[in-house]
Amino acid sequence: MLRRLFAAVVGVGLAAGVSAGLWLVVPLRYALAVGVGFGTGAFLVIDGSAGAGESWVYHQVRPASQRVRDFQWSAGAGTAIGLALAGVADTVELGRVGAGLLVTAGALIAANLVFLYRRPAYEEALEED
Repeated sequence: MLRRLFAAVVGVGLAAGVSAGLWLVVPLRYALAVGVGFGTGAFLVIDGSAGAGESWVYHQVRPASQRVRDFQWSAGAGTAIGLALAGVADTVELGRVGAGLLVTAGALIAANLVFLYRRPAYEEALEED
């Protein structure tokens, strides 16, 4: 439970910090895409459960180098899809709230799907050891 709370604090803090910092130089929709992508990637790797409820298995079985790759892939995919959706929102001239919701939801979903795809069946790997 503490790991999930810590992961949420780090993920939200990273998303808010990166978004607020980038918002000074780029439009909010693009800043949100990068911030939410990085924040979601950090949350997923620190939490490790991906909804399975067994985060200790992920951290016990997955080496640190692979966890860094998991972060890179999930954060990269979330950021890429978020930036693409930010471009779409800019093209169709969505308002600030609509663009923010579209970009945030897209980045969250993309990062989660990539993390789930990269996350093998750890219970089987744990039994093999």
